[in-house]
Amino acid sequence: MEIHIVNLLISILYVCLIIYVIIKTNEIEKHVNLKKFILSFVPSVALMLTVSYSNFIIVKMLGIFLITLYVSSVVYRIKFIKGIMYAIILLSFYFASELITHFIFIKAFDINISNVGSSGLIYCLYSLMSFVLTSIMLNLDKSQLIFNMFNKSLDFKAKMATLIILVILLFVISINILVINKIDGSSFSYLLSIGSFIASMLLCMSLFYFINIIIDTTNTLDLTKQYNNKLELYNKTMQELIDTQRRTVHEFNNKMTVLNGYIKDKRYEDAEFFISKSLKETKNLDNTLFKNIKNSGLKSLLLFKYAEIKDKNIGFELMVNKRIESLIIDSDDLCKILGIFLDNAIEAAVNSERPFISVGIVKIEESISITIMNSIANEYIDMEKNFQEKIFQVGYSKKGYNRGFGLSIAKDLIDRYKELSCVTEIIDGFFIQDLIVTRT
Repeated sequence: MEIHIVNLLISILYVCLIIYVIIKTNEIEKHVNLKKFILSFVPSVALMLTVSYSNFIIVKMLGIFLITLYVSSVVYRIKFIKGIMYAIILLSFYFASELITHFIFIKAFDINISNVGSSGLIYCLYSLMSFVLTSIMLNLDKSQLIFNMFNKSLDFKAKMATLIILVILLFVISINILVINKIDGSSFSYLLSIGSFIASMLLCMSLFYFINIIIDTTNTLDLTKQYNNKLELYNKTMQELIDTQRRTVHEFNNKMTVLNGYIKDKRYEDAEFFISKSLKETKNLDNTLFKNIKNSGLKSLLLFKYAEIKDKNIGFELMVNKRIESLIIDSDDLCKILGIFLDNAIEAAVNSERPFISVGIVKIEESISITIMNSIANEYIDMEKNFQEKIFQVGYSKKGYNRGFGLSIAKDLIDRYKELSCVTEIIDGFFIQDLIVTRT
């Protein structure tokens, strides 16, 4: 009776562990879906309970393999190939824990593994130790990186190399379990088991070292790719802003030329009509300025700041290339960051020779670049080289004592999100802050 209870308990624990690992690794749902949990739990426990009575490790291995494949591919609709990879990874850790448990019971407790099932207490301790070791291994950071590596669109060769290493690991651990099971108490078998265990541990460490190299390499390549994508987006954004600025200057010069011609010819009525027409066009532009911004939080912030900018007689320009609805990250946090940037832009522009602020919102595929560019006073143009590093420090400001906390707050908010990055520059008398939001 004790053996049955232990088998049921261990089966439930292993099934819960498998479901937990699959859900956590794939970030499937924030809240547990009861229907899917029951679909995963009941058949899996039944199968695990059935194979737990077998004395053959290959049968238990097959049970864990089928359960992992069923939960991942059938219930949670994960790709079949990925499900197989998850099953092999889980089996690797399961066998590693079995190997360690075998060795501890045989050498530390001097218990014959073939007699473990004869005592309910010993069987319970053996099963729990194996489960605890498996759980600890699966929750290590490097273990999670192995699972996560198969979630990314990484190089196929890197995935296959890791998979081959895990298969080799499975084979080595299986051989060791067979060797340990053959111990008959003689000195030769004892030395053989010790040597086999040490050799296996060294090989396992070497294999995981190579897996670690593969993971670090793929992570570096992934970060480089993300950086290049953000740099490309930044360059496209800056080019669009420069083109827009050139068009604005060109249109302004054309209008000034026309107005100058009217005044020289003393056609004052035509000049007055031209000015009225230009002002009307500007008013109509104001009404349609924000039409592409559909996110209520962002639109409200920009409308409020636009009114403040107009009130302070600061030149303003807004460019939005596509319809903006979703902001990818939390709208409140993004608006807080932009609010701080705009407050600083307004304060700096007011003190400049020709006050001007430009806001560019460029959406390209899964990224949004929000660029705020403002004019600055001449004294700030030749700021120190490490200015970009200092401006986000708490209390740093060019405005005097007890100032400069806004940008440090913005930096804290930016650091919360892996989707956010910020580039700060001073170019041709303009202070530029480019906030890039990228869906990861």
